[in-house]
Amino acid sequence: MNAAPQPLSFNQERSPSATGVVAAVSAVHTLVAMPADRARDAGVTVGTYLEIEGDPRAIAVIRGVETPAADADADSFELVIIEAELVGRLSCEGIPQPQPCCPAVGARATILDREAALGEWQSRFAAPVPLGAATCDTSLLLDAQRLLAEGLEIVGDSDQDTGETLAVVVRALLRQRFPARLVFLDADSRFTASFGRAASIVDCNQALLPAGLLTSEEMRACLEAFDTPLTDDEWYFLRMAQVAGERSLKQLIAAFERERGQAGAASHDAYASLLRRLRDARDDERLALFFGEAAEDLTPEAILQRLFRLPDGRPPMAVCQLGDVDDALKPVAARVILRLSRTLGEQAAGRVPVLLAIDGCDDLFTERDELSAVHGRFAVVRSAGYGAEASSLCILHRHAATIARLGEGQGAEADIARECSRLEPGEALLLDPKLPWPQPFTVDPLPQKAIPSATRRENASAEMDVQALLNAVVEAFASPAH
Repeated sequence: MNAAPQPLSFNQERSPSATGVVAAVSAVHTLVAMPADRARDAGVTVGTYLEIEGDPRAIAVIRGVETPAADADADSFELVIIEAELVGRLSCEGIPQPQPCCPAVGARATILDREAALGEWQSRFAAPVPLGAATCDTSLLLDAQRLLAEGLEIVGDSDQDTGETLAVVVRALLRQRFPARLVFLDADSRFTASFGRAASIVDCNQALLPAGLLTSEEMRACLEAFDTPLTDDEWYFLRMAQVAGERSLKQLIAAFERERGQAGAASHDAYASLLRRLRDARDDERLALFFGEAAEDLTPEAILQRLFRLPDGRPPMAVCQLGDVDDALKPVAARVILRLSRTLGEQAAGRVPVLLAIDGCDDLFTERDELSAVHGRFAVVRSAGYGAEASSLCILHRHAATIARLGEGQGAEADIARECSRLEPGEALLLDPKLPWPQPFTVDPLPQKAIPSATRRENASAEMDVQALLNAVVEAFASPAH
């Protein structure tokens, strides 16, 4: 029930704050009358948020301001009529919530102190990590605990902006020692120096997973990446061999050789083709991440340590770099890492939750994966999923597609489009379905050495090549033959 509002007379002594009164209410809108001089002095305009008394207090955003056309009494103040949309409420603790409520006619309306409301909201976070500055005096925090169940999307036109924000989130999690295994999927190998000693760099092109530990779908994708599609018989025999427990590449080749010798004419060609494909894959450097000798030598224990820093958690995070992986295999490698991380989180029964950070998500995955309380994901994407039905967090940089898509809408969508169009490099919006408004903020700047850059990686490779050359020369000079 709404608390009974106190009557407000516009002929009373002027208050230093802009105070109005609710003149009319509908299911989604309200009209507020306010003295024009107070509204003018307070800077009331379209987009200003109001707090309206009641139980609970309503939150409304101004959509229009008009001066009444009727003649005003000479002894009364000039009024403005404010049309506002009801977008949320304030709990008794002052925490903003996105569920709208209707105020009573005659209730007082004042400008909402969004900074104070944001502070109350953030004070309840289970695992707060800083992202930047909401105002000059207020930091913007993200509840890291929600990443596991809800995920986070980082959207924008600029790869530099989105990449830097992704690095800011990861660095904040590392500083807070968030109790989850962090795995960073670096599609273009841009983040080599972004996390310093807190990260182990894993070159996935050298070795990622033994071929025998691939699922039949992953194995099929590898064999078809640089060859013709498998026939129905080949696909059937490949699945049956893995179901039978032929887990290593050597075992798989031996099994097909055995079956080929015993198969009839109809199956002989399928087994022979599979053998050729596997041997070609073993000799193809592009497939070395699964079929090379280094990959074949990886044990499950070694994989847990390389990718998930278990049991030794030093350093606490692995950056899995796919920059040198052939483009045809990057989605396969990404799905493998996603599968392994989800399996770890689920099999550990919540004792080892896993957070997977992904740069270049749209190029690696064709569909969004489901999240759980033990396996979360936050990623750079090119199309925001935020809207009236959205259930995930989103950090939005200036994004032309979002402005165009939402700019034709009304209410919250128009607010997002308007805020997005004003963003400058280094600025972003936090779109949170648990917050009644899009929250603009300035992203924390990265140290110069931590800014993601493919150029830095190329320079690092050149330095390693020079060092390798020097080592070879020193070794040659030390040889008795010289």
